[in-house]
Amino acid sequence: MSTYRNDVLELGLQSDANILKFLGERVIHSKGANSFLKQMRALHRGGELNGKFSRYCSLL
Repeated sequence: MSTYRNDVLELGLQSDANILKFLGERVIHSKGANSFLKQMRALHRGGELNGKFSRYCSLL
């Protein structure tokens, strides 16, 4: 039986896996929050996230 708690936990695990895959494709091995944010800022400044932002906005 699926519960809200299980659904949230499953979604969190799925998100973690997707983030690690995304970072692995870009050869980024940062695990800490501050290091991760630095890497994401650099990707954002470089325009590498524009496609992801556009896709997200189209879903809204």
